Amino acid sequence: MTIVRFDLLLFSACFALLAAALFLMTRHRSKIALTAFSLLAACAIAKLVQFVIPAVIPMPCTEGICNPTEPYLSIVSYAYRIEPYMLLAASILALITAVRSNRKCTVHAA
Repeated sequence: MTIVRFDLLLFSACFALLAAALFLMTRHRSKIALTAFSLLAACAIAKLVQFVIPAVIPMPCTEGICNPTEPYLSIVSYAYRIEPYMLLAASILALITAVRSNRKCTVHAA
């Protein structure tokens, strides 16, 4: 039996679009922005893993009870555990990038 959760695929696409927008906004100049882009891309990959593994790899079912195997559980649970921390770090780095770029664009009148 496989489980298809399209919300995970949608979240993966959203993370990928956010990462692409951040990457295009900064025009490859900031190491902090590049790190935030990398973390958002990693979030997209984690969501994609959470979608693909349950959708593609069938769980063994005996007598109508489906029990996921150990590698199946460990990969999916690891992706679930690390994703919030990667998203938090990417958000903080994106905020730092926005503040730094806003400070550079400010014109002071004499």
